[in-house]
Parts: sequence; C-alpha cells; structure tokens
Amino acid sequence: ALAAERERHRDLVLVNASLPTELPNSVVEMSFAWWIAAAARFPNAVFLGKTDDDAWVHLPRLALELRGAQACLPRSTLYIGKHIVAT
Repeated sequence: ALAAERERHRDLVLVNASLPTELPNSVVEMSFAWWIAAAARFPNAVFLGKTDDDAWVHLPRLALELRGAQACLPRSTLYIGKHIVAT
C-alpha cells in the first residue's frame, strides 16, 4: 500500500533500513538515514517533514506554523517536534 501511495503522489520517502533494536543508537541511525534520503530525493524542497504512520498531523495548523517560521527564519534550519527520551 505504501509503494502505491508513493507512486501515485510522489510524496513519500521510504528507506531500506532495519527496524530499531534495543541498541541505543538504532532509532537515531534509522531516522538519520531517512533525512539523508529525503534531502537527496527532494533537493529543492523548502520543508521536509517526517512522521510515523500512526501519527495524526493537523495540516491547517502545520501550514500556519510553517508560514510563520518561513517569514521569520528564511534559509535557516528549523525543527518543529517533540523529543521523547525514555530513561
């Protein structure tokens, strides 16, 4: 289903990576591989976004946030999200 979505809309980047393991850096490595692949696939993108398949994104709010960020921080690196650290 994801491959069909990617072909139809050309807006998904799928990375051939192993699922995270119990190793401390495995999630970071998988995420890093995705960002590298996305930047290579969409070199002229103004924004790149990453989410999980079980997340819900409020698109009108995201668009509003990105327009504001773009006005304040043109050509800068911006991260919008939440870091969850388990101890």
